Amino acid sequence: MKGESPGARLWVTYFTDGTPATLEVGQTLKATWVVTPRGVAVTPTSARGLRVGLFDSSGGRRIRADGFSTGSGDGAPGAGIRGYMLNMNVATTFTVDTPMEWFERTAVTDANLMGSAAVFTRLGDAGPEGLLEKPAFVDDTAYTLELSATRVDETSVRLTAAWRGGGIDIAHSVVDVEDPTTAFDTFAIRPAGSAQAAAFWDTTQVKIEIIPASSPGVSGTP
Repeated sequence: MKGESPGARLWVTYFTDGTPATLEVGQTLKATWVVTPRGVAVTPTSARGLRVGLFDSSGGRRIRADGFSTGSGDGAPGAGIRGYMLNMNVATTFTVDTPMEWFERTAVTDANLMGSAAVFTRLGDAGPEGLLEKPAFVDDTAYTLELSATRVDETSVRLTAAWRGGGIDIAHSVVDVEDPTTAFDTFAIRPAGSAQAAAFWDTTQVKIEIIPASSPGVSGTP
């Protein structure tokens, strides 16, 4: 899939038939996104211009066709949706010291799924540290993002994001202990636009897996 993003875009896919996948204690849901950006911003106007999320849409409505409203109105996909979002700095060199932030969607009645930071609450600190002015994203280079949600116990979920490719190999984890989301059926991507992230996103793979607790080498697995 080739996604053009001169301005903000929202791309949404559902990976169940309507019933979300519920994690048992010890299980991990892992989303893998393989993407090649082009037209990466040198000096982005936003500190973090790419948002990628894992959500439970069972409390709202699913998008049925392209051309939907992303922010308001009956066709907007946000109302009733719970879950998590990674906020990511995308530039040719990192323009912030801590390029990755995890957020929980707390204003669940809002129709705007990922366009407004006001409907989210940040979980923990941003990370990892020490990346300001370090080399980051390169045009026409494939990168892999892995998002994982691990149900640590009955009341907590560990969230991990890992970017690899080119000269990037970074990861950041937080734990949600405030009424965590443990069921998922939606993967969403929202680049803010060419001035804030990149002009094009060429997706070659989106893969969703449920990893058993006994599987080794999975980011975020206890």
